This record gives sequence, C-alpha cells and structure tokens, in this order.
Amino acid sequence: MKTIFFECKKLFAEKANYFGFILLTFIFTIPLFLFTTAQENRYENELQYLRANLEYGEQAQKQMELEPAAAHILPDTIERNELLSAYIDALISGTDEERIKAEYAYEKKLLQNMESGILNGLSIIEQQKAVLVLENLVKNDITKVDDSFQASAPALNYVARIFSGTVSSSLIFSICALLFANIYSFEKRKNHINFFNLVPSRLGSSFLAKVSTATAFVTLSLVIPLIIAFSISAFQNGIGNFRYPIAYSQDGIDVSFMSVTAFNSRSLLLFLLFIFFLSSLSFFISLFTGSLLINAGILLSSILLVESPLLQSDSLINVVHLLPFSYADPYKVLIFSDYSSPIINPSLNFQNGVLCLLIYSLLFFSVSFVIIVRRKKCRRLNSAKIPQIG
Repeated sequence: MKTIFFECKKLFAEKANYFGFILLTFIFTIPLFLFTTAQENRYENELQYLRANLEYGEQAQKQMELEPAAAHILPDTIERNELLSAYIDALISGTDEERIKAEYAYEKKLLQNMESGILNGLSIIEQQKAVLVLENLVKNDITKVDDSFQASAPALNYVARIFSGTVSSSLIFSICALLFANIYSFEKRKNHINFFNLVPSRLGSSFLAKVSTATAFVTLSLVIPLIIAFSISAFQNGIGNFRYPIAYSQDGIDVSFMSVTAFNSRSLLLFLLFIFFLSSLSFFISLFTGSLLINAGILLSSILLVESPLLQSDSLINVVHLLPFSYADPYKVLIFSDYSSPIINPSLNFQNGVLCLLIYSLLFFSVSFVIIVRRKKCRRLNSAKIPQIG
C-alpha cells in the first residue's frame, strides 16, 4: 500500500498530468452546448432534400409515361413517388410514429428497387442498414434519434456518437499516449533515483504499483469525462432507449444490428484495453529512454497508423487483425464497414481485438519486468565486486 500511495502522490503532484482530463472533458461536452438546434427547424434540411427528390421523381414519371419502353418500371416509380409524398406530409404534420412508419415504407421501397436493378448508384448495404434500423424501431415502438443533431441526442446515443467518430479515436488515444509518456518518463526527466532501485519492498509489488497507478490514472482521465458528458446529456434529453438499434455488417454482405447498450459497452472495453496496451508499450519504451519526446513520438506515430493507407496495403491486409494498432478505431472494428470505409479484413472484429490487445499488453509488461529484474541483479553483482575500503 505504501508503494501505491507513493505513486499516487507523485501522479497528483505533477500538474501536467491533469491536462488529459481537462481536455477530454472539454471535447466530450462542448457539442452539448454549441450544436443546439431549435425543434421547429429540425426537419428543414431533410424536407428540402426530399422535396427536391420528389420533384425529380415526378419529372421522371412524366417522361416514362411518354416512353413505351419504360412501361415496366413506371408502376414502381409511381409507388415510390407516392410513398415519398406521404413521408414529406408526415414530416410536416404527422406524429413521431407516423413519421417513422412513412420513412420505413419509403426506404424499404428504395431498397426493393435497388435490389431489382431499377435504381443504381447507391450502396445497397448502407440501405439495408437503414431499413433494418427503421424496421426495428417500428416493431419495438422506439423513437428515432436524429443523427444530425448532437445536442438533442439522449445520453446513450450521445455516448455512442462519441465512440462512432464524433470525436476521433486517434485524438483520444493521442491524449492518453501523451499522458503515459509524461508519467513514465518523469523520474529520468527530473533526475530522480530509479524507483525500482529505491523502494525496499519486493520488486514485483513495486512494478505492479507503478503500472497499475499510471494505467488507472489515465483510464479515469478518459472515463470521468465520459460520465460527465453522459450526465449532462441525460439531464438535457433523458437517458434514451437501451434497445436502440445500431446496424453493422460483419462480412460486408449480411446486415445485423446490436443495441446501443451493447455497442457502448463493447466500445468502452476496446478503449480501455487499448489504453492498457498503450501503458505497456510506453513503460517498455521508458526502460530505454527518459525522453518524453521519444516516448510520445513512438506512441503517436503508431496510433496514426490507423489513419494511414498502410494498414490497407496488400502486404498487410491478411495480417492486419494481428496488429494491436488496428484496433485503435473501435467503431470500424464493431461496425466493420460503411460506404466510405469498405471492409478490410473480416477477422478484424471485437473478439480478436480483445485477445490481441490483451496478449500484446501482457507481453510488453512481462518483457519489461524481466528486463528490470535482470538489471537489478546486474547492479547487485557489480556492487558485490567493488572492493571494500578499510
């Protein structure tokens, strides 16, 4: 307990260690105060877009009526325009239940036309996701959450948006990486005696005290801002529905859905495991250099790999699921693919992510501990060889 208390005291005494908590709290909560939208204007942009589509559809319908060759697709065009018109009317004057049912009927018709080849140029898998979510909302009588207005989202959906890329995961992990680099390079930067040579307690307990307090400190620097953002959003808009669906595709072909609760819990677990991995890697680096810049530079450059095309290269595409930094974006791991980010490797999934991050973390910590033990033995041997004076 004394070693843990000693490490905690050292962490809290360093004022620079608070920047992560302050910055993440600001990043997670600022959308709740800046991106506010009046309820009466909520559907304005969507109505404008749908009216333009209806106008285009009615013009296409008139042209088809004059073209005998288009007679076979005319009934679908007429039905699609009627459903779109009903959807627009529901947005203007209907209840929430009428709006979602009208949207579901229209989107379902679009999907049928896409699958039959009448419509093209759109992503079928993205349309399947949209229809599956709407179908689930209608069947379970769940109110749809508008994805375009962050400030109006219930707490569960707001946190899901944080995990879905409203805040870049690379930015979040970069802040955590800087924290670890600052913590683990503290002793050498301040010219302090090495902690493991100083403490009289067992080496194993000293090692665990150091890495556990550092990991817990950075973890809390992430989790507490999330709790604060969740609480503010819940106060403003309620907690939300625990069964709210989020669609995903594991193989890029078939579409399924998970609840927002499952998505948030899995995302949080991947975030925490990645922080655990960053802790192990940063500690390992600190054994060879006390430079904050080198430690942080290695961590940050590795995190940015997830944003580079390197992981999508032909040479790495089949082994990308074996690399820990492939899991630095939990949204891509859980949702697997979307229109702008096609699936890379079906093995890049939640289960493999948990195993991969755990294995690499334990490996780095184990190797680090072995290095510390051997260094301490070498110092003892060297000390024993020094002749005594007198």
